[in-house]
Amino acid sequence: MEGACPGRIMTARRTDMEQTAREALLERLGKQAALYGAPLDVRLRRLPFRIFWPRALNVAGMTWRVTARTFFGRDMRVHLPDLVGKEIYQYGFFEEGLTRAIIDKLPAGGTFIDIGAYVGYYSLLASLLVGAEGRVVAFEPTPRTRAELSLNTSGFGNVQVVPLAAWDQPARLTLRDFGWRQSSFNSVLAPRVDGNPRCESIEVEAVAVDDWLLAHNIVPSFIKIDAESAEHRVLQGLRRTIEKHHPILSLEIGDYNLPGVPRSADLIRSLIAMGYDAWQYRGDTFVEHHVVDHYGFDNLIFTPRRQSVQTAAA
Repeated sequence: MEGACPGRIMTARRTDMEQTAREALLERLGKQAALYGAPLDVRLRRLPFRIFWPRALNVAGMTWRVTARTFFGRDMRVHLPDLVGKEIYQYGFFEEGLTRAIIDKLPAGGTFIDIGAYVGYYSLLASLLVGAEGRVVAFEPTPRTRAELSLNTSGFGNVQVVPLAAWDQPARLTLRDFGWRQSSFNSVLAPRVDGNPRCESIEVEAVAVDDWLLAHNIVPSFIKIDAESAEHRVLQGLRRTIEKHHPILSLEIGDYNLPGVPRSADLIRSLIAMGYDAWQYRGDTFVEHHVVDHYGFDNLIFTPRRQSVQTAAA
């Protein structure tokens, strides 16, 4: 965006108290992110057991259920040595850039749609941010992870867990569940895990999120999409909502040469054509994203074109 300085994505107007609370969350996240990026010897001195224990479990081929304290002060149950659970257990957060975007962009009283909610890290954060007048809708089709999601969010009345997969139409799908060690890779598409791990095939119900939101009279403020390479199907099932309401979007991207899965660049261009700007988190700040040919793993943020970038550094 010509003339704009990189920084945080522009936030809606807030009261001084709300803004102070958000800034405090960002400061706490920054401290934990600095520890995450510190040399191993520093992390071992600060968190010896938390660093060692997941590694030992991984070597032993075991899993362990623990309670983790998030940087925003809420406890949640996770499983080690699963990647998502391990990082939350060790550092209290997962995916700094996406976490910052949600803190910056999700308004108090808003509605957060968590597609691929897993065990609830983003749903818990969003529950805190939207407050009692807001709403969180968490889609999670895998029974074992949904049980933990429901437990982690059970004390918060503004969170609704939906036992459905997000898709482009109503369907019954076969989902691969890789167990707790690799449960963050559960998918209805070809597996993205190395080797040939054991998995359980589970039949799950799917829905076009457009239809579900319309049936429940819900207008989203922010939609987080993490569908393990099925993002193109999810976006097709959200087209009416996107065109009518223009919510903030986050989209997990990555090109893994899976059959029938379009390139991430095609998805990004389709959202840009629908009136969005794309942003990426780089070097402790958000910068406007320019489409490239091939993508590794990342999350991009999409804002309606009428919004701009705040000049203050994150």
